Amino acid sequence: MKIFISGSISKKSLTEKELACIAQIVEGRHTILIGDADGVDKAVQNVLAEQQYGNVVVYFSGKTVRNNLCNWQTKQIPNPENLKGESCYQLKDKEMVHECDTGVMFGDGKSKRTKHNMDYMNALSKYHLVVPSKRSAFFRVYATTAEMYSIYINRGAFFTVHPDNPVFESVEG
Repeated sequence: MKIFISGSISKKSLTEKELACIAQIVEGRHTILIGDADGVDKAVQNVLAEQQYGNVVVYFSGKTVRNNLCNWQTKQIPNPENLKGESCYQLKDKEMVHECDTGVMFGDGKSKRTKHNMDYMNALSKYHLVVPSKRSAFFRVYATTAEMYSIYINRGAFFTVHPDNPVFESVEG
């Protein structure tokens, strides 16, 4: 399974719940699609590099990759219109959404780009999990199939599965 991980550029460290989420993804040997930005992208890359996890693809849309901490495979997203800043970076985010099976968003409640990624996932009816940093709960945002939940329900279930009611449900973690 290909899992897109994203989050705020202002977030420099990960919470215990975010680390536990990454641990489950690694344990399942899933492919991680990650961007090259500072913030969550770099923090996740740090964790994966420390674990020497190799099943990672780093996406970038500029001329060179900004962060690739373990010399993982990269995928450069074309930018034929020479877009700059946020518009340029959204190209890679949209591509990761298209290519992933599911996603995990480490949110801070402020990041417009994380919200855009959630909107892209919803538009494509792709399940994703939002892990807010300032609360003790996980939020299930959208689900297409129950099997997408499997990586999150090992070892004590992070949340209850209700695929027939897939809209913004807060579940204690």
